[in-house]
Amino acid sequence: YNHAAFRYISVKAAGGGLKEAVQHVEDVCRAFFPYAANNWFFFDEEFGRMYRREQRTAGLMVVLSVIAVALAGMGLLGLSIFAVEKRRKEIGILKSMGISRFEVLNLFLFEGIVLGLIGSLAGISIGMIFNIYFAINGLDFSAMMSSFNFPMDQRIFFEISPGSTINILLIGVFVSAVVSVLPSWRASRMNAVDAIKSV
Repeated sequence: YNHAAFRYISVKAAGGGLKEAVQHVEDVCRAFFPYAANNWFFFDEEFGRMYRREQRTAGLMVVLSVIAVALAGMGLLGLSIFAVEKRRKEIGILKSMGISRFEVLNLFLFEGIVLGLIGSLAGISIGMIFNIYFAINGLDFSAMMSSFNFPMDQRIFFEISPGSTINILLIGVFVSAVVSVLPSWRASRMNAVDAIKSV
């Protein structure tokens, strides 16, 4: 029940006779506030709507996260290909000195993983600064939650999860390793003479 003088009145009814209970509450409220317009809602329905909204938001965040990881992987792939092309002469010299294809593959693969590790650590560090700030001060959702029909905390505090941080770091390293395979393989397949002459 929503009335300007009381804001909200919550009523808990027994499992049976819900229609009669609602009618009784309406009669009582009408007796005390005969000129007030009563707005009714059920908590379970409201929580259900909130849960569905949260599910849609969570699904959208997953999609955006996948897109962000894909874009980062494409950027790292382009950077790795560029590094291989810029170092053709170096690759040719190394191979002419007897370095095997497997060693060249491991060299560029390792470089890609290190780049991914550095990028992941930098991203985690920046994100951790914001996370710590909002974990202490919270994020004010009062404007967004003003239309909600039941009282709740309108300031949300972030949670710092070491497990999630480690998972993000592992995902970054894994994506870096995957996208570095193709450039590393191309570098290992280069002919030493052609690589030196192409520069």
